[in-house]
Amino acid sequence: MMISIFDTSICDNNLGNQIIMEAVYDFLNEKFPSAFIIKLPYLDSIGDEAIKYLNQSDFIFFGGTNALSSEMEVYKQWGIDKNNYSSIKNVILIGVGWWQYQGEISLYTQKILKNCLHSTLFHSVRDSYTKNKLSTIGINNVIVTGCPTLWALTKEHCKSIKKEKSENVLLTFTSYSQDKSDFELLKILRKNYRNIFVWIQGPEDFQYAKNLGTDLKILPPNLKSLDELLSSDIELDYIGTRLHAGIRAMKYKRRAIIIGVDNRAIEMQKDFNLTVIPRHDLGSLHSKINSDFETDLHVPFDKIQQWKEQFSYYLTDNFFQIHYKKKISIKPISNVFGFDRGTPIDRYYIDKFLKKNSSFICGRTLEIGDNSYTKKYGKGVTKSEVLNAVPSPQATIVGDLATGLNIPESSFDCIILTQTIQCIYDVKAALENAFKALKPGGTLLITASGISQISRYDMDRWGEYWRFTDKSLKMLLEEVAPECEIEVQTFGNVAVAKAYLDGLAWEELPNDVLEFNDQDYQLVITAKVQKRAFSHPSKHTKDKKLNKSFETPLVLLYHRVADDPIDSQLLAVSPKNFDSHLKELSENYRVISLYELIEELQQGVLNPDTVALTFDDGYLDNLTNALPLLEKYKLHATVFVVTGMVGSEQEFWWDTLERIFLTGEVLPENLSVTSQRGKRVWDLRTAQGRLNAYDELCEILRSDQFEDIQQSIHDLLEWAGMESTGRLSHRILNHEQLIKLAESRFIEIGSHSVTHTRLTVLTPEGQRWEIKESKKQLETIIKRPIRFISYPYGTVTDFSQDTAKIIVEEGYIAGISNIQGNIGRPVDLYAIPRRLVRNWSGEVFTKWLMDKDKGRLEVATISTRQKRLIDHQLAVAKK
Repeated sequence: MMISIFDTSICDNNLGNQIIMEAVYDFLNEKFPSAFIIKLPYLDSIGDEAIKYLNQSDFIFFGGTNALSSEMEVYKQWGIDKNNYSSIKNVILIGVGWWQYQGEISLYTQKILKNCLHSTLFHSVRDSYTKNKLSTIGINNVIVTGCPTLWALTKEHCKSIKKEKSENVLLTFTSYSQDKSDFELLKILRKNYRNIFVWIQGPEDFQYAKNLGTDLKILPPNLKSLDELLSSDIELDYIGTRLHAGIRAMKYKRRAIIIGVDNRAIEMQKDFNLTVIPRHDLGSLHSKINSDFETDLHVPFDKIQQWKEQFSYYLTDNFFQIHYKKKISIKPISNVFGFDRGTPIDRYYIDKFLKKNSSFICGRTLEIGDNSYTKKYGKGVTKSEVLNAVPSPQATIVGDLATGLNIPESSFDCIILTQTIQCIYDVKAALENAFKALKPGGTLLITASGISQISRYDMDRWGEYWRFTDKSLKMLLEEVAPECEIEVQTFGNVAVAKAYLDGLAWEELPNDVLEFNDQDYQLVITAKVQKRAFSHPSKHTKDKKLNKSFETPLVLLYHRVADDPIDSQLLAVSPKNFDSHLKELSENYRVISLYELIEELQQGVLNPDTVALTFDDGYLDNLTNALPLLEKYKLHATVFVVTGMVGSEQEFWWDTLERIFLTGEVLPENLSVTSQRGKRVWDLRTAQGRLNAYDELCEILRSDQFEDIQQSIHDLLEWAGMESTGRLSHRILNHEQLIKLAESRFIEIGSHSVTHTRLTVLTPEGQRWEIKESKKQLETIIKRPIRFISYPYGTVTDFSQDTAKIIVEEGYIAGISNIQGNIGRPVDLYAIPRRLVRNWSGEVFTKWLMDKDKGRLEVATISTRQKRLIDHQLAVAKK
């Protein structure tokens, strides 16, 4: 095996690159002990001789340094240019970083990087900043590992590094980044250390160090002198601007403080918890020197191992047999898809797809041939059916999917077709019959072959007619199931395609190779198709009320499902009561998704006793408490999310006010607030006074701009001596939780703006930003279209005709208000009314649904609020 490496220490006067390359060669010698290694300079223009070596190499690596920049035509950190880049391909980065903070990547640079960097194997980069820069140009096969100099600093090693201050210090400077603060740094070190040793990493550092002081003990400019000092018995801390000298010191178990002068140390501090003090924040250096601190590096050893492991396949006997004996075989290693070696590679992706969609494998299911996947991934399966063309021990239905023979319509909650449709000549007819066999709201899960050995029809095999691409499968499904939700995904890359055609098993490939996805090599294509639920009331629905509770549809508005003893805004419904609400709705009303309801309204249909469920704001308990109950009763809901709060550790501002005034915290006796509305003073010595302050501040802030609300909340928290971090019970969904919620078949996500600002206090431009940006952010996170928006606060004064015009222009199909009422004629799709649901018992909720005057119970509920909140405060005070 031959490896070429762009060695950043060749023709370079920065000894830091020697430190880096030493760590790079440690990796190469560990992973490729028998490889012949060609070292190439990285800054020189790459000539014909070097290109000859590159073309003969099995791997080409680039050793970690600041090799990448946004404008390679200006900042030539790497000797690649327009004259030679087309001859250089498949370079793999090892711990490489971006040179300084830079702007958008030039088209010239994009072209070079996309051509020269390996498109399949993963790159190791120094920090998240570098990964994010590469992702902006579509290079996503990247793992953040840190520089290889970090890879030896295990948890155990770091624990052995001294915590206390030493008598002496080793100092480094960066001559090309001179600054007056270096004199301040020396003053601090002279006060705190007996001797100051200086190591020279670059040729200009020597003169710079001499200019800074004659008392400095300057070491010879080589690694030997550095290592001798670090390995000596002299008590020594490291403090300096040279990043890798500091990491070298930690390797020798020396306490190290890096002085951050550029993006390298700053970004590695963010990612790996390096001890870094920015150069212009030296005020904190004195206290840091004199405090005991642990070296607690967060080196991502799992990611490092993941990156290293991808090369394992290329060291197997199979790889050597194919690539090094120069023997081109006309036969595969296995002609039975790898069954004789382990598990076929396509099964890896089939399992991954079905595991992801296991929540849809429920109720009555249908599988072809056997029900192994239903058994493996099914949840809540009530009846498992097996279809076969001929009688068999496992078959419960003998029929033909292509003709529809013996296939019952509207009967299954889930149908699983794994690697089946390529074996059916009239594939469109088969898909049509499968779709007809789904119940309304049911799900069709499909996997199909893209690249594969042909399975000929004989006594052991099914026989195949077709191969698919994501485009062909999606077009086919759109013809079969128009207006349904269709999700098509591809799996595979060139390496797994080769291995699968050769008959290797998935166990023979590293996970990194299996997980990398390349759209140009589609091994397996998957699809999830969800059939729409009934658009009209079913004639077969049993046990429905004969008398109509309401003549036109009703949209119910919830916020939280939680046991909240305070609940000052009356937003929380307990899980017990919510369960009883859903039970009543599922048994006695027609509950449909908001999307189906809007479709009916667009057609002029207003069905009686029809309900759609919605949630506003995006509280975490929508996922943890509400979703399990919605899935239990198989009822759909739309959750409107405030995107600016996603992942925040703070509470909504009204919840923060509640925490300040109504949770029993010790507060000053009065609060005085001066604003544009004048001065207001509240007496806080009584529970009533606190409640008054809370209610009046809520009313004031409700009409403020977002920035003013934030400032007011900040000032109040500071006044109260309280932290900004909110209660766990009032947390908002984070990104991962939002994605998980959106993946449920019973949930649609909608927008509730970015900041929950009252839209009518904003300019038209401000409104458009809230409406457009929230949609964009949600679609980026959940990868699904956002069709609805719920107006913040939502009363008639909180949005306008201008607002409605903007949401139409930005692609929403309806705007949902908080105007209390049922939907009536004429229907305004951009002011859909709703009814707030309070924390009522099942019995009270049932009566409320049937009450013609639904506002009556709302008034009664609100009337008990003041006494309940005062009583709660008094009870807390007694404790």
